[in-house]
Amino acid sequence: MDTAGISATVSEQALGTVKGAAQVAVLKKSLEMQGQSALQLVQALPQPPAVQAGQPGALVNTYA
Repeated sequence: MDTAGISATVSEQALGTVKGAAQVAVLKKSLEMQGQSALQLVQALPQPPAVQAGQPGALVNTYA
């Protein structure tokens, strides 16, 4: 029985698992940062002025 080969295989699998977990953690952090940036951009948009009655955009007329 080749114990060195088995040991190397187990070590490679463990390393792959650690790499995968690290990649997932980095991806989650990246998505969280993107979400925060998008939220800041949306919050930075100015509020549009309210439309007064009688001005264009105050009423929507639809015909079927």
